[in-house]
Amino acid sequence: MDLQIAFIHTRTFPPIHLFLNYHRTASILKSCDVWLLHDRDVGVKTLFPKQVAFRRSTEEIELETVYKYPKNFRNNFWFSSLVRLSLLARFMNLSNKPTIHVESDVVLAQDFPMKEFSQIPTPFAYPIVSNERGVASTLFVRDREAANFLWQFSKIVVKQNPLASDMQILFELWKRHSELVTRLPSSPSYLYREFTQKQQNIDFSGCFDGHDFGIYIGGTNPWNKRGVSEIRSKIKGSHLVFDYDSIFYDKSRKFVSIHNKGVDTVPLYSLHITSKSPIFFTRRLLAPFLRIWLQCYLRIKKTFHPFVFAIMVIKSLKRKFNRL
Repeated sequence: MDLQIAFIHTRTFPPIHLFLNYHRTASILKSCDVWLLHDRDVGVKTLFPKQVAFRRSTEEIELETVYKYPKNFRNNFWFSSLVRLSLLARFMNLSNKPTIHVESDVVLAQDFPMKEFSQIPTPFAYPIVSNERGVASTLFVRDREAANFLWQFSKIVVKQNPLASDMQILFELWKRHSELVTRLPSSPSYLYREFTQKQQNIDFSGCFDGHDFGIYIGGTNPWNKRGVSEIRSKIKGSHLVFDYDSIFYDKSRKFVSIHNKGVDTVPLYSLHITSKSPIFFTRRLLAPFLRIWLQCYLRIKKTFHPFVFAIMVIKSLKRKFNRL
């Protein structure tokens, strides 16, 4: 079964971390096609060799009128996150191959288990990180029928709850149709808080970061706090309980692995780096940077991103000037 990878970006010109991540992923997963899906023709075909640009559909426009999240928050961030599921369905109607949607700020390990994904028997697979959130950080969709079902299901959930995020939609899908979903493990079981865990359909030898490890290691999104990123942050309501001693830089994999009760190790196949710092997504610098970061910088509490701060100040001044 041929697999393909799809990154999706909407509304704006693709950021530098996505450009770096796309090319790094294509270089380490040479056996599959890596695509960029976009909802605007922004002239980036030379930057992304495999790209499909879609015009906004009537369904997307209609759903946006129902959606109640503030549209002025980060270029309508929440709806942009949701509309990715529409673009994924439209793409898979053109290319009906099993597809793994990887979020733009998720970096994959070089030993990412493509073979295991090809053996997933259910239409969907993704991490469940709390009692209300699934995450599209690594979202497996088997075929066009599954992709269309997910988009139609999303519209139903949003019409029932106009504040439903894509994370809540994925959780609702798992809750209402658990037979359709393989729950990707996001850590060894001993790091989970006590909760009712539905049966998985396939055993993976490693784990997939929903967002816990990536936020803990790489920091929170600096766009949320005027350029400040908080290191070692924990996600409220998360199923996971871990600390600095739970993770380490694995020289054999050149990536992060998890200590499993001090007996053996469990590979982490992805990191959800919501800080979006470009150096985390570079092909050649990632391994040495991760090693130094985990040994030195992970012990600090905060980092400051002057470039993000400068952009936020400029945008704020523009808004004030336009009001005059």
